[in-house]
Parts: sequence; structure tokens; C-alpha cells
Amino acid sequence: MAHVLPPLHLARPRLTDRLAAERVNIVEAARAVTLGQRGDAPAAAAARAALSRYRGPALPDDLREEWAVIPREAALRRALSILDLLISEAERGGDIAEAAELAERAASLDRTDDMRLLRAARLQLRCARPGRARELGARARRLGTELRVRPSHELLALDAELNGA
Repeated sequence: MAHVLPPLHLARPRLTDRLAAERVNIVEAARAVTLGQRGDAPAAAAARAALSRYRGPALPDDLREEWAVIPREAALRRALSILDLLISEAERGGDIAEAAELAERAASLDRTDDMRLLRAARLQLRCARPGRARELGARARRLGTELRVRPSHELLALDAELNGA
């Protein structure tokens, strides 16, 4: 028993540190989302800075732990909110290539949201990249098949647009 207690005792502070770091990242991300809604350059810079700290799933050492689900999902949702703001900002500013890149990043983070794939596909089509748009549309179709749902109106409209392109 004496061999087990010291490692457990040492593991707890590390866990506390990891949780504290995740909490700070989530708070910074929430602030960035609030600022980003202003739509000005400093707000976009704050949003980009917060997004740069998102390194993937929160608490990756605890993927199977039930208690880690909520902080992990919160961090992912904040990152996606920031990406959505930056995509909209890039579109408003006319930087469609940047918007397309950000939309693909959002789709890669949220692998079960076909609408993110379709948004990225439409942006790629606006960038005159029909091949990439087709790939993203095909991924959305495969996702729908895996989830056993019918193709959405948006996917059918994209297919029609791509077949006309």
C-alpha cells in the first residue's frame, strides 16, 4: 500500500493543474467569443489568440473518464464558436479562401456535423475549387450514410450546383 499512495498523491496535483489550465482556456475562449461578436480587428485578433491555444480535445490523458466529458465538450464548443466567428468575419471581409480554410478546420473538429462540411464545400466552390468542394460534399454524404439519415436539402443543392459546374 505504501508503494501506491505516493504516486496517487502526486497524480492529484497534476490533475488539478490540468483542470485549472483547461478552465483558464475556456474562460479566455468565452471572452474571445464575446469580443469577436463586436466584429472589429482587435476582437478578431483576440479570437485568433484564444483559438491558437486550442490543441485538440481537453484533458487528452483522461479520454475514458466520465468526469472529463463536460470540460472537453465545453472546450470544443468554444473553439467551434470562435471558428464560426472568424469564418463570418473572413466572409464579411471578402477573404473567402481564409473562410474556407477555417470552415474546414471547424469540420475536422466536429466530425459529426455535416452542415460544417457543406459550409466548407460551398466556400471552396466560391474559391473556384470544385474538386475540393466535391471531396467535402462526398464526406458529408458518407457521414449521412453512416448516421443513416437522408441527404439534406443543402447537400442535394450542393450536388446539383457541382454537377452544373
